[in-house]
Formats: sequence, structure tokens, C-alpha cells
Amino acid sequence: MIDRITFTYGGIRIDSKGRALTTYGNPIPGLLVAGVDGGGFSNLGYAGGLALAFVTGFWAAKAIARELNLPVPSLPAADARDAVHQEVGLGSKL
Repeated sequence: MIDRITFTYGGIRIDSKGRALTTYGNPIPGLLVAGVDGGGFSNLGYAGGLALAFVTGFWAAKAIARELNLPVPSLPAADARDAVHQEVGLGSKL
């Protein structure tokens, strides 16, 4: 087995819009952070995988779109086939 680093804990402090923050908590104009480069996600446990990159990247995309007066991205509507079936408690088997 060979040791390798998948990501570092810590990172740059960000807000819920993906903006990098100063030590005083003020946004740094034009500096957006996404994925494992954002700090604080692993404080309560392991937070690896692509979900973190997706969520924080989406925050940053919405923030920059608003700043540049562009259409703000949105997620597609949920597919009804992915709903939880009340009678069995299971999602669909697509």
C-alpha cells in the first residue's frame, strides 16, 4: 500500500454563495471557491466525493451569474419516477 492524499482538510473559508471570505468574514470580490478547496466541510467527518464539488460549484455559478446579470442556473425539476413510494418506502427502479 502506498500513502496518498486525496484532499486536504481545511481550505478557504467561504459563504453559501461560494465567495471566498477574508479573516473578518467579508467576501473577496471576484474570488469564488468550489469543491474541496472550500474549508469547513470536513469538520464533522469525511466529506469527500463529487457531491461537495457539485453543490459548491452550483453556489458559485449562481453567484457569478447574478453578479454579471446573466441568467441564473437552476436545477431541473425532479422526475416523478424518483419519488418515494409510500406503500413500500422504496424509490423507483429506473
